Amino acid sequence: MHESSDEYPNGYVTYTRRVSKSIKGTEARSVGWAMVVYGHNKYGTRRVYNKSCLGVYQCPMCDRIERPRVPAEKSKYVLPRPAESVCHMHGSALEHIPCLATLNIIHDADTVHLTHKGFHDHAMPHPVRANIESKKRLETLVKTAREVHPKQLLLGSMTRETASDIHPVYANLDRLAYERGKILKGTSIGATFSAMTAFEEQHGMVMIRSSSIGKQDGHISFQTDFMKEQAATAKTCMQSDSVHGFVHDDHFQDINVTFTSVFCPIIQRTVPVIISIMFGKTQSHYQAHFQVLLQSLPYKTWQEFTDQFPGMTCDFSDAERAGFELALRAFHNVAEHEEIQLENHYRFCEVHFKRSLTRVRRNGAIVPHAQELEFYNTALQLLDPQQTLDTFNDLISQMRQDYPKAKRWIDWYLHPSRGRHIFPALASGDFSHLSKDTNAQESLGGDFQRTAAKRKLSITETFQHSYLYVQLIARDHGYAARGVPIRYKRGKKKSRAFHNDGRAPDTTATLLHRARAGRPKGSRNKVPKLGSDVDWSTFGIPWSFSYNSFVARNTCPLDTPLMSWYLLSRFSEATLPAEVRKTEAGIVLSSALVDISSERNPQSVELYGAPIPRASARTCALAYNDVV
Repeated sequence: MHESSDEYPNGYVTYTRRVSKSIKGTEARSVGWAMVVYGHNKYGTRRVYNKSCLGVYQCPMCDRIERPRVPAEKSKYVLPRPAESVCHMHGSALEHIPCLATLNIIHDADTVHLTHKGFHDHAMPHPVRANIESKKRLETLVKTAREVHPKQLLLGSMTRETASDIHPVYANLDRLAYERGKILKGTSIGATFSAMTAFEEQHGMVMIRSSSIGKQDGHISFQTDFMKEQAATAKTCMQSDSVHGFVHDDHFQDINVTFTSVFCPIIQRTVPVIISIMFGKTQSHYQAHFQVLLQSLPYKTWQEFTDQFPGMTCDFSDAERAGFELALRAFHNVAEHEEIQLENHYRFCEVHFKRSLTRVRRNGAIVPHAQELEFYNTALQLLDPQQTLDTFNDLISQMRQDYPKAKRWIDWYLHPSRGRHIFPALASGDFSHLSKDTNAQESLGGDFQRTAAKRKLSITETFQHSYLYVQLIARDHGYAARGVPIRYKRGKKKSRAFHNDGRAPDTTATLLHRARAGRPKGSRNKVPKLGSDVDWSTFGIPWSFSYNSFVARNTCPLDTPLMSWYLLSRFSEATLPAEVRKTEAGIVLSSALVDISSERNPQSVELYGAPIPRASARTCALAYNDVV
């Protein structure tokens, strides 16, 4: 006979259970036996359920059992549905063992009374629900190790019990995954803020500098004293970027983590100065983020900000740019009608522009494949800081004429709110001191994700991970400031060739043992290199220069044949015929070669480029080619 328990009552016994937030009414009214409800009455808040046992299906030759299924007809002592399986060991059909035990349940408010009558003279069926105590144990286990996956919970460890030991129902991996998901998901936004507030109190420091759960600007801005100090002492351009898809929450779909970081010379890497969990991507969300940043800076007046702010580099988000401007106006009381030269302090990332350029260039429907490289190089010239507004407009006109299908792409970047933040020719000021890209911040964002316990975190977990991540950086900063090494110098990793002992020699290298061409590896060259007496760091003609009244740009077409002639004559590879050297062009060419040897490059190009008529230069080139 089975011993009576709360999960499997047996005999004439009574049990009382309580309903709470963690224990639902259906869970409090369930038992481990397979039973059918044959009567149900309701009297106000009081509900009465009458159940009878369905028995069990069992193999007559072994202990294999099957839990009976509830039939369509629900009456006292009704027979269950037929068994679904047979005994795999003996191949025999499972026999039904009936039972006359009953259970009376009275559910009144938050109290459930169970009155059991009769005895179960059959095997216990497999449970389909865990009892209340097992649910609590699993909840504690999951919340203690949120990063542990269902299969790892089932496997267990030396310090963590296996889920199947808590209750047999958790031996089902799918059921375990479902229960784990319910535990992790059952966190409200109110509980999230309560948990973060408690986290602050536990560590005795202010970390939440600004927060809101409003639809317009919902955010949680995280900043420790260390981060605030790094922002106040920043001397290099800051970078901002957002990480999407990292935070999971059922209440907000556009939730992301936005970083602003700066390079720290003490530890020689980028450190975050503010981390914001933002519940949207509008300009109001970014404004709240940047207002916390501005409060950390030592600039009290607008003049101090314009003179000392090291700058900000971001991607091409219009909302982010507008949020930065709104934060500036609000913090420094700059009127809306008063113009701000934002490009002096805010720049777009060139790498993002080049990525977009590469996508357009590879689109054969927009740019013909034969003109792909030409389109790419022409567009890159737009980023040249030496471009004037006139030459810039000429390039734009040329691109619109040569690539009419790329007009919308060109116009998007030329919009006044974007063009002056990426193209130097359109900017009213100089933003060359600002960082050209956000690579450092993107690297930090990737490291932030890789060091997390799992791929997606909740809001509370992201907050806690931000604290741990910043605390690690702060400790590294403290060690480095005292001279303690925090990294070893990494040498080049030597890769070893993989040898597969299960593969027959089937390549040229393994079948034919040919001697390698060239000098033996590691041997020194006894013959001095050609041109070893030339200082190649200063040798050559600049592509753009001015000499007296002579101004030259893009001199590559002229430099190439001129330098070729010089190198060939310099190392006695070839010489011009005597009849060519006596001509006007030959005399000028010889003088130019002498100037190059003396590194008087502007004089040589002016000498060679100005006096020689095109026909004479062509004649000289043809004569030289004949010699070569």
